[in-house]
Amino acid sequence: MKTYLGKSPLLTLTVVLVVLIALVNVWSAVTPSAPERLTLIRDIFSLELREFSRFTTALAGFALLLLSRSLIRLKRTAWWVTLLALVLSIITHLVKGLDYEEAIFASVIVVLLLVTRKQYVAKPDLPSLMQGLRVLLLALGFTLLYGAVGFFYLDRQFGSRFGVFASLIETFKMFLFIPQPLPETRLARWFLDSVYLIASSSFAIALIALLRPVILRSLPGQDALAKAERIVETYGKSGLARFTILGDKQFYFAGDSAFVSYKPSAGVGLALGDPIGDEDAIAKAIQGFKQHCLSHGWKPVFYQTLPDYLENYKAAGFVVLPIGQEAVVDLKSFSLQGAQGKNLRSTINKFSKAGYQTKLYPPPQTEELLITLKLISDNWLKVKHGSEKSFSLGAYSHDYIEGCPIMSVEDSTGRIVAFSNLISEYQKNELTLDLMRYDETAPNDTMFYLFIQLLLYAQQEGFDSFNLGLVALAGLAEQDDASRAEKLLNLIYQRFNQFYNFQGLYLFKSKFHPNWETRYLIYPSQGDLLPALEAIALADSSIGLWAEVRSELGRRLKRDAEPESSSLPKNEQL
Repeated sequence: MKTYLGKSPLLTLTVVLVVLIALVNVWSAVTPSAPERLTLIRDIFSLELREFSRFTTALAGFALLLLSRSLIRLKRTAWWVTLLALVLSIITHLVKGLDYEEAIFASVIVVLLLVTRKQYVAKPDLPSLMQGLRVLLLALGFTLLYGAVGFFYLDRQFGSRFGVFASLIETFKMFLFIPQPLPETRLARWFLDSVYLIASSSFAIALIALLRPVILRSLPGQDALAKAERIVETYGKSGLARFTILGDKQFYFAGDSAFVSYKPSAGVGLALGDPIGDEDAIAKAIQGFKQHCLSHGWKPVFYQTLPDYLENYKAAGFVVLPIGQEAVVDLKSFSLQGAQGKNLRSTINKFSKAGYQTKLYPPPQTEELLITLKLISDNWLKVKHGSEKSFSLGAYSHDYIEGCPIMSVEDSTGRIVAFSNLISEYQKNELTLDLMRYDETAPNDTMFYLFIQLLLYAQQEGFDSFNLGLVALAGLAEQDDASRAEKLLNLIYQRFNQFYNFQGLYLFKSKFHPNWETRYLIYPSQGDLLPALEAIALADSSIGLWAEVRSELGRRLKRDAEPESSSLPKNEQL
């Protein structure tokens, strides 16, 4: 029987036992050995060798704790290093105090590692591997210099004479954790401890670099991008499709008819939306991307998926979690007439009387317009104390905006005070928007006015619907059988609304009477929710989930403490 990513229960047991033996090693290193066993080995192993073995046992335990996380990621390198650490543990347990129970325990884990060896398939990150080797070489050079000088000038503290060559040899032996003669003074003992500390730190840093998840350092080439664009133009059917081919993400291709657009982030292969392609190739793309992540030591995660392929994800062993709802307006029934359109009509009349109007700029955009829009965008970011979001949205760039239709709000003098770019959804006759930026002098309700005009424009152009975008955490835990994770997100929606205004955004979009469509987060297992959320935050803003929360709370608290400015548009959470 196999579980997620090919991990068998036997492999899971192996990783758990590695953690246990790591703790046993540390505990055994700091507790005294049985006196009757020491009597048996006192004449075989010297005191200094037994003390050195005690130190090495603790060091191996620390290394095994570091290795356990990489074993979960099925890293082949971690398998080899763990095997070596366990063999070393077997030897040191016997040498330091004839602790055969711990040695047998480590031997059992060695057998389990050998049995499950074929499941460790994640390849190492070669640049990180080279970095780890460089760290070791630099540390060796520094340690040799430091140790040689110390042995040369402190030789009397050891009761013997060390020349330059002998000092280098003694230091090199210590770097390899080969036991040395016991020091005769406190200064000599401190010196030896400092050399061991440098050597241990060097090995730990090198080990971390060696075991880190693969980092892709280059973006896809033009051929791959052109292939993805062809698939999107043929099969794309969501507002996220355009963002999959902006050139800032990697591609996993399932043959020639489907692909996954993703970004490696915090040990996660983070896919934007569902795989795009032929319906018959979607299940293959999901399975293939899962194995692709496995080979790189990543957790596969799909962000903002549609309901269409939930069964495929469940069949592949993933957890499905609702994360919010998208507001989609049916343009066939959208109208300014009647009681429902009263608020919409009054807003249009108010702006018209004040001399405001909207204007559509078809692509390509002129350099003059792009300069104007860039100034508005930069000022908007400054007022918001924010930065561009770039994973599930399009960050402002010359090339991106130049190729999009732009709708602006302009005052009576023709000065642009707000704008948004428009995106079609390829095979789905639906229009959506991305960037929404406004000048700080724009009047209240400017964005509401712009949204109304966008809907009217899309309706006139014959689109069936208009996607107003995702409201995070909306519509969760409405069913009795909702998962604990869904209930937790709903609690965040309720309790943190004062800072993030989730409900305000929901109410704003509700004014257009949309249909609410659920979007999902797909991740490997229940324990991977927080890593998935952290990866999304890093991919989106590069500062991480908790830093993003702290930053947002700080901005909101500061804003609440300031007097309200009537010159800022309302619905500013947009």
